[in-house]
Amino acid sequence: MEVGGLPCILTVPDGYGEAVVRGRKWRWDYTNWGGPIFLNADGTDRKRFPGEKHPVWKAFARWERKRSAKEAKP
Repeated sequence: MEVGGLPCILTVPDGYGEAVVRGRKWRWDYTNWGGPIFLNADGTDRKRFPGEKHPVWKAFARWERKRSAKEAKP
């Protein structure tokens, strides 16, 4: 597939998550292939990811463990 003459890959999120961290609501779409894409309140992609030490990553890791456990159940 091409868009504007450039190759592109179309992905559909495999999951959606959210968490409140330090009083702020964080939202993300998740694909098994690409990981999380953090979202603004209006659903658009954030321009920057939170830094690697930001506490939202702990919340994301909890969400991902729960999601993985659900997928592993028959």
